[in-house]
Amino acid sequence: MNDEDKNQVKFDNAWITVDALILLGCVKCMGTDHEKAIVFHRVVCPESQDVVSITDKDLASALRFMISTATILEEMTRDMMENPNATIDYKVYEDKIYKYGPTFDGMMEDFECTVFGTHYNRRNKEQFIEMLATDGWKYFTIKNLNELFSIMLQSHGT
Repeated sequence: MNDEDKNQVKFDNAWITVDALILLGCVKCMGTDHEKAIVFHRVVCPESQDVVSITDKDLASALRFMISTATILEEMTRDMMENPNATIDYKVYEDKIYKYGPTFDGMMEDFECTVFGTHYNRRNKEQFIEMLATDGWKYFTIKNLNELFSIMLQSHGT
């Protein structure tokens, strides 16, 4: 495989989409937790489904994106600002995402317990938004996601 083909494979695997930009806005922009919960619901249920399932792949992808945005992407951005002339080795950050997999999984479990509870595997749209807006506040800012990451890192390790 030549270099052009390798670059195309990496590009094809990239997750730069409208959804990613919207989720970035959920953690970086102003707005109430209720507004952000509505927007988050639109991303994970673009057809405005009435029920959100705990096993929904869009839900897992969206939450993992928000976590990695708040942790690894923020670190990468800080590194670029501190040394703007340096060449960025993206593999370093990719390795960190893999390394912190158990911590990310712990944050996913926390999200599931917060939004779905221990005895439910789905919520209707209104319940999902309400639970996320009232108990899920920690998922909508960089600072709160980083604090949760630190807590989960202590209990889940690397």
